[in-house]
Amino acid sequence: MEGPAIEVLDQLLAKAVSESPLETSIFDGALKERVELFQRWQGIGVDGIAGHRTLERLQQSVQPNAPTLASINKEEA
Repeated sequence: MEGPAIEVLDQLLAKAVSESPLETSIFDGALKERVELFQRWQGIGVDGIAGHRTLERLQQSVQPNAPTLASINKEEA
């Protein structure tokens, strides 16, 4: 899979997990790993596929004032 939708997915995932975007328009292994990281963090089935539930949670997690993975990691440290 590739194209503008993948670029948007990359940007949203980067924001959600407090990382730099991968700057890709291709759904490759690195982007799949980032999807899996997000899925583990959200406690949803980890399959590396950005399906309906994953995308719904991703949209919620990038809203203003939503907790990020980085902020949660800082609280646990």
